[in-house]
Amino acid sequence: YQKSIEIYEDIARQSLSNNLLKYGVKGHLLNAGICQLCKGDVIAITNALERYQDLDPTFSGTREYRLLADVAAAIDEEDVAKFTEVVKEFDSMTPL
Repeated sequence: YQKSIEIYEDIARQSLSNNLLKYGVKGHLLNAGICQLCKGDVIAITNALERYQDLDPTFSGTREYRLLADVAAAIDEEDVAKFTEVVKEFDSMTPL
């Protein structure tokens, strides 16, 4: 997963400097965040979310950020119901 994370983060960084590509940054950061979640390290995803906010200050106000933060919290709390609800809510508006 680490290589995928690096690729998605690099694409996001490069996209920020292009007016046409900057609207896709949140999707790239979401994909990088999902890869972080797959690693199973909640501290790593928390640190990654902080880096993503530094990279793109608007990211913290997006649904993608909220999804990653809420899923990380559900994993940390080992709350399957919360995890399911968060993913279901996001998926109802934007299919994963």
